[in-house]
Amino acid sequence: MPQRGEIMNLNVNTSVVDYMKSQKMDSSFANRSKLAQTHKINNYTGTAAQNIQLMNALKAQAKNTQTTTTKPKTSTTNNKKTTNNKKTTTTTTTTKPNTTTTVQTPPPPVQTQTPAFDQEAYTKNQQEQINNMYDQQKNAELERLKAAQDKAVAEINQQKEQVAPQYQQARNQTDAVNAQNVQRLREAMAANGLSSSGENVTANVSLNNERQNSLNTLNLQEQQTMDDFNRRITDAQNPDAQNAYINQLEAERARALLEIGMRADEIGYSRGRDSMLDQRYQDETNYSRGRDSILDQRYQDQVDYSRGRDKIDDDWRQKEFDNRQKEAEAERKWREYAFNNMSASEKAQLEWAKKQYGEEAAWRMYQMQYQGNLQNSMNQSQQNYYNNSGFPAQQGGGGTQTTTRRNQQATLIP
Repeated sequence: MPQRGEIMNLNVNTSVVDYMKSQKMDSSFANRSKLAQTHKINNYTGTAAQNIQLMNALKAQAKNTQTTTTKPKTSTTNNKKTTNNKKTTTTTTTTKPNTTTTVQTPPPPVQTQTPAFDQEAYTKNQQEQINNMYDQQKNAELERLKAAQDKAVAEINQQKEQVAPQYQQARNQTDAVNAQNVQRLREAMAANGLSSSGENVTANVSLNNERQNSLNTLNLQEQQTMDDFNRRITDAQNPDAQNAYINQLEAERARALLEIGMRADEIGYSRGRDSMLDQRYQDETNYSRGRDSILDQRYQDQVDYSRGRDKIDDDWRQKEFDNRQKEAEAERKWREYAFNNMSASEKAQLEWAKKQYGEEAAWRMYQMQYQGNLQNSMNQSQQNYYNNSGFPAQQGGGGTQTTTRRNQQATLIP
């Protein structure tokens, strides 16, 4: 059976449904959809990635909205210490616990209900969205391909229109060159008196053949150029690229529609499981809240006992604090007395030690030196007493026991 504040078999690290149940929240799909919209998780369908994103958002929200505990009352005692005419303030804080205990009445039993899931409507809606998306993508790509195709054909036609004038100009140049050659041949034959000879006839036939061959060559080149442009236009208008893109897009559409059908089946199964788990969670929660009420009363009794113990501990600590205050006051008076009775050289040495090692270390060094001088004086007095009384000199150790710092303070404080 579950213990106080605990629900059995909940995985709050990987399941958003279990996490929401552990926080006593409605874990139904409708509520999760509202929370997903609140946390800007668009098109929530309950996928694993969306559930993890929603769970992280809920945990962050819970962390930011944790209620702050009531601050305990504190009393402050100031202790002023005066050393070498300089005042030092020490603040000690004593915490008094809040003695008010409130036991909250458990809320009414949780009533949860998972709404019915219309798998057919969900599938139809998702399929419409996918078809619209792929139709828009296909139309945009076909328009882009058509625009590129029209642009390529227009450029080829523009080049094609320039072919006929160029080759007509070449034929005119051929005729002009042939006319010049005929004229030069006539002049040469006339000068030699061969205008009516067979040689003249043969030369004219040769020039005519040369002209005709040049024109035939130009006509053939013109036709080949036009055929090349027509082939390029045919290639540009080839629908193979469009058909290949359409086939690829339709294959992707079919996969997406298949995945939607499978996802709808998974959601339908998950909703069925949610309905069963909601009822089980309701029963466990009601039991846990009954246990919580009993344990809250037991916890209140323990708190009251602990606060009584805390009061005793506070009184003891107050006495200990008062003793430390008295010791600090005695230390302050001893240092004041010692400083006022120092020689100028001792004061200078003390100030130098403060700068080098700090005030506390300087006074400890002075105290050790003071105790050493005091012990030497006592040993010397004892030695003088023995010498004046006729006793033989003592070998080895001896002398009085070293006076403790507490006795020194008691002796030096007027």
